[in-house]
Amino acid sequence: MANRHLSRSVVLQTLFEWDCHGKDNSDISAIVKRNAKEFAPGMTDISFVENLAKGILAKMDDLNHIIEKAAPDWPLDKISPIDRNVLR
Repeated sequence: MANRHLSRSVVLQTLFEWDCHGKDNSDISAIVKRNAKEFAPGMTDISFVENLAKGILAKMDDLNHIIEKAAPDWPLDKISPIDRNVLR
């Protein structure tokens, strides 16, 4: 699996876990490191993964607004966590 593809998979797993367990932005680096170790054990440089996850969190309000605008009949809390994070 290509590194970028694998990195995005780790980010998706991280965002899912973050979304389901309290949404504490200060925990995101620890979650990224743990998920990279578990799901991408050969990956030595996880800076892309961390930057992508933190970038998504930084733009969360804008991303949520775009999703809500595109799917007005589906409030964010009614969209399953995995679908919500794929969309982000």
